[in-house]
Amino acid sequence: MNRASESFAPLRSVALTSIAFWLTSAAQAQAPAPAAAWQQVLDFDVNLDKRPIGTHRFIVSRHADGATRIQSDARFDVRFLGIAAYRYRHQATEQWQGDCLSAIDATTQDNGRNLHVSGLQRDGRFQLQQPAATAMPACLSAYAYWNRDLLLRQRALLNPQTGKLDALRVESLGQETLELRGRAMIAERYRLHAAQNVIELWYSPRGDWLRLESTTGSRRLVYRLREAP
Repeated sequence: MNRASESFAPLRSVALTSIAFWLTSAAQAQAPAPAAAWQQVLDFDVNLDKRPIGTHRFIVSRHADGATRIQSDARFDVRFLGIAAYRYRHQATEQWQGDCLSAIDATTQDNGRNLHVSGLQRDGRFQLQQPAATAMPACLSAYAYWNRDLLLRQRALLNPQTGKLDALRVESLGQETLELRGRAMIAERYRLHAAQNVIELWYSPRGDWLRLESTTGSRRLVYRLREAP
C-alpha cells in the first residue's frame, strides 16, 4: 500500500503452467455460486477524518455445505478544492470452506496503480498465483472483518491488495457505548496490529461488525455502518 491508502525471461513451460493455473483460479473465484442459505449485506459509509470519501459494501453468502462467498466493493474519491486528488477502487471475491480461504480474486486501482491478487486451494496448499506464484499454508485466512471469532484468533492474514501475509496481533479494548442508527448500544472494541497498519474494530456482543477505524499517516479512515433507510 502507498501512504495515501494505508486500514491497504520465464521458461515457456513455466509460462504455460502459470496461464493454466490463472484460468482455473479465476474460474473458481468468479463462477456463479449456488443459491445461498443465508445472506447478509453490510454497507459502510467511509470518511477520511470528517470528510465523506466513498463507500464499501460486503455481501456475505453462506451455503448449507459450509461454504461462504464474500463479495467486496470499495470506491473512494478524495478531492481537494474540487479537484480529484486520490482515487481508489477495490473489488474482491473470496470463497471459504469452513474457516479456510479456498479461492480469491481481487483487483485494486490505487490512484493509477493496478494490482491483482488471485489464488486457490490446490494439492493440500493455498497456491497464490498473482502477484507472484507462492505456496502458502493450507488453511489460510484473509481480512475476515465479517467474522469476528475467526478474525480475532488469527496470527497472520492474507492481504487482498498486496498478496502478502501480514503478521497479526490483537488487543481487546473492552466495551463501550456506540451510537448506531439513532440508538445507543454496547459494543466490543478491538485493536489489530497488522503489518504497519493499526485497525480498530467494533462489534456487537453477538459478533455483528459495526465500525472500523484506521490511521493513515496523520489522517483517520472511518467506516460507519450505514443508517437504515
